[in-house]
Amino acid sequence: QAVLARAAPSRTTFWSGEPSRWVRVSVGAKRAIMVKAMTAMKAKKVTKPKTVRLAPMKTRRLGVTSLTGALIAMVKDKGGRTDLKYHDAPKAATSTMHLIPITERAGYPLKFPKGSVDPKKWRTCLKMGKERGGKPVIVDFTRPAWLPDDWGVGVKATSPITRAGLIPGNGGTYTVLMSPDGQTFYHRYAAEAYAGRKFTLEDGKNGLVRKAQLQAIQAVQLARAQIRDVQFTGSERVGVDPDEQFFKLLSTPERKCLPSKDAFHFCVVSARRASTPKGIQDIFMVQQQFIEAGVTPTWYVDEASLKDYRGLGLKAVVGGKLTAARNKALKDASRMGKACVQASDDISAWEYRHGKRASERNDDAQNKAHAAAQRFIVSPVAAARFILAKMRAA
Repeated sequence: QAVLARAAPSRTTFWSGEPSRWVRVSVGAKRAIMVKAMTAMKAKKVTKPKTVRLAPMKTRRLGVTSLTGALIAMVKDKGGRTDLKYHDAPKAATSTMHLIPITERAGYPLKFPKGSVDPKKWRTCLKMGKERGGKPVIVDFTRPAWLPDDWGVGVKATSPITRAGLIPGNGGTYTVLMSPDGQTFYHRYAAEAYAGRKFTLEDGKNGLVRKAQLQAIQAVQLARAQIRDVQFTGSERVGVDPDEQFFKLLSTPERKCLPSKDAFHFCVVSARRASTPKGIQDIFMVQQQFIEAGVTPTWYVDEASLKDYRGLGLKAVVGGKLTAARNKALKDASRMGKACVQASDDISAWEYRHGKRASERNDDAQNKAHAAAQRFIVSPVAAARFILAKMRAA
């Protein structure tokens, strides 16, 4: 109980307990009560220390925007300006950026009317002045949703600003619009004025789909490059590891149970992704990896989006909502006498790591074991065959 001192004629008068039950106590008794109270308070403060688990740091997965970042860094470097400050792009992004030809970048025009300038020869127009004109323009990895098929997008180096006392900044590049005849524009309104009309989303529809297809391929390449963590020569693409090498991890009984790719019904459950740029990119990212492995998956989608999915060239059927779609895929596989494989609609890579388990259950040991493990980049088909072989041999 707390001890309360109360103004009283005698300084040795103290009151203990609740106000309604105050009793007069002596100085000695008061001291004993205070010691008891302090001991109780200390006892309450002594608690068992808590164990806090920190989540392991994950390596940030690079996205397709990393390619644009690598391109900008390269343009800045080649621009020769000393008044800029910038960071080098990640190794995987830089090597992949050099690997991708300009014809496979979203900024490359889809159509070339008579008299069009080859994007390899893009330069800023000389009417901008001798110092600012004639600069190389490199095809970019992106394009606006409203840009017509015969227009393109590039990145150019900017000239240094001559103002006195200027502090080095982060500029040095500019994304520009390129007309079919090679004219350079910094803004949409200027490009529209030159074309003599307004640009609409209908103008950019084909370019948007092509952009999603290209960026899907690039996203897969980036994911694989980051897994491998190797520098490329610029003349190769990152493929999956050979199935034979991956299947050596299986035991002899497991290899005897290894099924062929025809033993599976490959499905992708999806909904409402075929109408947005990011969704279309994710769709093609998954589709490409199945096609690369020699199979065509069936997409189980919502009824309202069926037309959009089929419009992208996919083998799509109505699946309904999530649970209904999964159940329909299972029933279809059972009717075919095949194993059912259901994949998510936004997977950039299938990765398998083989090695010794961590000696201790802590972050440092587990991260060390993960880094030391043998890395395999596999196709979804190889992953399915591997898993089913283990299941059947168990």
